[in-house]
Amino acid sequence: MRSNSSRNVADRFGFAHCMSDPQELISHDEVNTVIITSRHESHGPLVLDALRQGKDVFVEKPLCLSRTRLKEIKEEYGKSKSRLMVGFNRRFAPMTIQAKEFLGEGPMSMNYRINAGMLPADHWVNHPEIGGGRILGEAVHFIDLCTFMCNSRIHSVSASGLKDQYGNINTVSIDLRFENQSIASISYMSNGGTSVPKERFEIFSEGKVALIDDFKLLELHGNKVQRIKGKQDKGHANEMAAFFNNLRDGDPLPIPFDECYHSTKATFKVLDSIKENGARQYILD
Repeated sequence: MRSNSSRNVADRFGFAHCMSDPQELISHDEVNTVIITSRHESHGPLVLDALRQGKDVFVEKPLCLSRTRLKEIKEEYGKSKSRLMVGFNRRFAPMTIQAKEFLGEGPMSMNYRINAGMLPADHWVNHPEIGGGRILGEAVHFIDLCTFMCNSRIHSVSASGLKDQYGNINTVSIDLRFENQSIASISYMSNGGTSVPKERFEIFSEGKVALIDDFKLLELHGNKVQRIKGKQDKGHANEMAAFFNNLRDGDPLPIPFDECYHSTKATFKVLDSIKENGARQYILD
């Protein structure tokens, strides 16, 4: 953000200080928490800088764009007393919480369809070194949500993809297997039309089914059928409230670092499998 823009934002929202240099902000003595919502390529380096300065960190997804950076973050986090959380907001959506409470512990089978839509070929998200592509940049959301819903770490992944007219692989079918025997199929589609809602999440468990339709409608099918409608809420406000409340109270952050790390690592394995068109299943160690 340019200095004049940061000054305008600071004046508008009543901030005491504004800075245009991230390093100046991270190293500031009065700053104890860093929130990173910048472009994707800056996430990993800024997270590392903040951890090394002993700051708590909230970073929007993706956590980073390379395996090397992910390893560095894990190592630095292990040496630090800082707390770190990735912005996987859908965990905090009211309909997610209601579905999870209804379904119980699992194991579960899950089907998640995302009508993501096409991006221009020159969009920054498609640039491998700037945006990292849409699988790292967005599909990681849905990998994480399946992990959260079934209460288990991912055991293995496989995936296959479809190239678009520009040669980008942004339409992908992902299969996940979990340590508690749960399974998930994630269909991330960028080649659809806008008349279809973006997200539909179906979760099946022990005779019960929960359907989340674009976070506007929740259906709970058990001994009876409940249909709950509401204004679309993907959990952003609840996520930030939980983050700040836990910081204030000195509690562990609401998403453990281990889960943020493994969701990100699984996404890199998805990219590996896509290169082989799903011919190989990748085990998470």
